[in-house]
Amino acid sequence: MADSGNPAVGNETPGEPDRHATRVTIGWIVLVIFLLAAYLAVPFFLKFGACPADTFRTLSLDGTDFVGLGVILSALSLLALWRAVATNMGRSASWNQGSNSAFVRSSATASICVSLAGVVIGSVLIDNGVNYFFCLTPTRIIVRSGIFTQPVNATWSDVSIVSAWCETERLRAASPAYQYSMLKLVLRDGKSLVVPLGSDGQVRFDDRDAIERALLGQDYRFYVNDTVTPSTCPSGLFEYLWNWRRN
Repeated sequence: MADSGNPAVGNETPGEPDRHATRVTIGWIVLVIFLLAAYLAVPFFLKFGACPADTFRTLSLDGTDFVGLGVILSALSLLALWRAVATNMGRSASWNQGSNSAFVRSSATASICVSLAGVVIGSVLIDNGVNYFFCLTPTRIIVRSGIFTQPVNATWSDVSIVSAWCETERLRAASPAYQYSMLKLVLRDGKSLVVPLGSDGQVRFDDRDAIERALLGQDYRFYVNDTVTPSTCPSGLFEYLWNWRRN
């Protein structure tokens, strides 16, 4: 008598190959995201390690806008990646009611590839933005302008202009104004490096003295902006900036 109620021995359960392929796809995606996360973590942890041991100040350069662009691109790409995986798994009824047709699966595969490319590009932008910084040491100035250029290893004799200014700013309309001061170092190749000297009650006197000592005897021009007044400069900086010691 024929057995019509039980499946034939050795037959695969319907949908099992698709579920296996989905698990493999998710595994690869998790691995890629993990590797990208590790790749992005390296610059954050090694940024300060890229400067010499005698560095007294490390600051960011203009160019960190790449970080914001990279974060946005990576976030949108990860969202698109998840939607592509959801389509491939047939979990979204709004996308062809979970159809497993070749067209749907090939479209989902293409979406996954494009999304992964977006994550990779976003990660590179983040890494590039993080690597916009400079290091100040008693004898050298190291400037890093992204991952696609070699660091500039300058000396304090490469500084052609030093300008100082003070400003006041309010965080909110009703809040009291606070004072802060900065130095701008202009190198002979045109690069400008802005060094904050501090704000109310937080003046970095050690950095101020280290920069002055490093520039002693060097050939440069020094300018004091007309904003350097007793009412705009943090305590202790107004007289200092107007009596900058060059020799």
